[in-house]
Amino acid sequence: MIGEDDLSSGGYVTNLPCGEVYVAPLEETVEGRACFSLVTHLGRRIENLELIFKSGRMESFSAEEEGEKIMREILDHATGDKDRIGEFGIGINPMIREPIGYALTDEKIYGSIHLALGENRMYGGTNVASLHWDLVLMAPTVELDGSCLLREGKIL
Repeated sequence: MIGEDDLSSGGYVTNLPCGEVYVAPLEETVEGRACFSLVTHLGRRIENLELIFKSGRMESFSAEEEGEKIMREILDHATGDKDRIGEFGIGINPMIREPIGYALTDEKIYGSIHLALGENRMYGGTNVASLHWDLVLMAPTVELDGSCLLREGKIL
């Protein structure tokens, strides 16, 4: 429930449809690799995108040729912590079963995850950026501190 304190401080986020658990990760601690078969940004498609994170920053990326150009353009036009992990979320809505190409719905698919690049102060983080871009990953396997949290989209 959003109370008066939340309203006065601006410390709340509304997001419909419902169905996700998300957090601003400790920005400098995320390590690993994320592979997306398809992501979109303002209607533009990037296929086979791979991101490598070191110390919370996207150290490198690769995609099919046109996708690399789009990705570079997005990053070149953004400012601030645009390449730092901003959000980690897990979709928990069992009624949303397949992606439609709209991140605010797709990120809620049960067993999906989403990672965001950039701005995250609205979630309690410290990143200041002109970009907050949710990248949705279907049927992921996620390990956290040596424990498996999701296996092929099944929440354990």
